[in-house]
Amino acid sequence: MTPFGEPTILSHDPPPKTETNGDSSYDAICKILDHVNALSWPEDREIFLKKSLKDVSDTSLADRNGALLTHAAATDNSVAVSILLQRIPDWPDGAYQDSALQSAEKSPKTLRHILAADHPQKERVLKLLDSKKSGYAPSVLSVINSAKNAHLGEGWKIIGKGEISSTVQSNTATIERIFNFNAMNITTVATKDKALSVTETNFRDRQSDTDIKEAYKKLCVFENDPPAYKGKETGLEPRRIQRRNMMQGIPQ
Repeated sequence: MTPFGEPTILSHDPPPKTETNGDSSYDAICKILDHVNALSWPEDREIFLKKSLKDVSDTSLADRNGALLTHAAATDNSVAVSILLQRIPDWPDGAYQDSALQSAEKSPKTLRHILAADHPQKERVLKLLDSKKSGYAPSVLSVINSAKNAHLGEGWKIIGKGEISSTVQSNTATIERIFNFNAMNITTVATKDKALSVTETNFRDRQSDTDIKEAYKKLCVFENDPPAYKGKETGLEPRRIQRRNMMQGIPQ
């Protein structure tokens, strides 16, 4: 008992069981989520929440167009967001987007959980967050950039308007290919030890444009108005440059 005569609630004991249908289910689960935030340790929160939601169906959790996920994000409940996303990977699109936008304003930790989920609208949400990044805190920008890089894939990065690069490294060499969809060409920069080789190739010189299509698809995820790609049979005349300097390293 507390000094005021009220029963003590143990951290792992959920509130009294309630109905799991209709509005009462939503209200009851919201209370459970809010109670989680009052617990001191993340481990306690996870245990308590998993135990409390064990008998709640996914349909009940996703009721009201996914309002529970939005509620958890709005109250900065990162543990609840993580568990809800584990239970239901494909939350309603609006709830997933709203949760991401709310978390970007207040909680990089919660946003990291949201962007780690394999949601069908993840590309769209990443693009939306990227377009608003000038207004976010540095810690949030770090989460967004990490999610962008992870989504693009290892070695890929967007380097400018209409340009994206792919880098492959080995123990002795690095090869970077820069796809320029403004000039319709690929610049390949190869470095080995202190030697440098730069080669520019027109799209139409490629036997296949499979890698060009892959690069363009990745570019379009984060560019609102990318240059049109009309196939590899377009572009300017190529110029090829090769430089080597074994003594000074990369030329200035």
